[in-house]
Amino acid sequence: MFIPKKASRDVPEAYVWHGLEGWREGVVAMTPTADGKKYTPSIVEYGTSYPIHVENYEGTSWELELAVAENTEEDLRVDGVIVNTKTGARLGVFVQAYVGDIPEPDISWGAVISEYILNCYLREVAAVQADDKLVSTWGKIKQL
Repeated sequence: MFIPKKASRDVPEAYVWHGLEGWREGVVAMTPTADGKKYTPSIVEYGTSYPIHVENYEGTSWELELAVAENTEEDLRVDGVIVNTKTGARLGVFVQAYVGDIPEPDISWGAVISEYILNCYLREVAAVQADDKLVSTWGKIKQL
């Protein structure tokens, strides 16, 4: 997605691609992290085109929540999830490959994102206390 320099953004230096000029670097080799193996068991080493450049988020309300794979050769680049500490919003980047660079990344994006949702995200969502929520309240009313 192209966002002009004059656009209002909360992280002006961050891109999910290689930058405003659209240049492409070589394939970024990603190595699974311990968390990646825990939450996304099908993850293996793979190449990507669009990892998160963690340093772009320093000094902002966005921080790294989970890295399923990383590359530390130049700066810390990850595939995973960043979270906005003010709003709770999340941005997940998993196995994003420019087809011209990586025709077959040898990893299933669907498997990785599904495993993340089932093993990490749903646990957090399901941890909400149900007391005095609509469903619990309705159940109590129906019992009267």
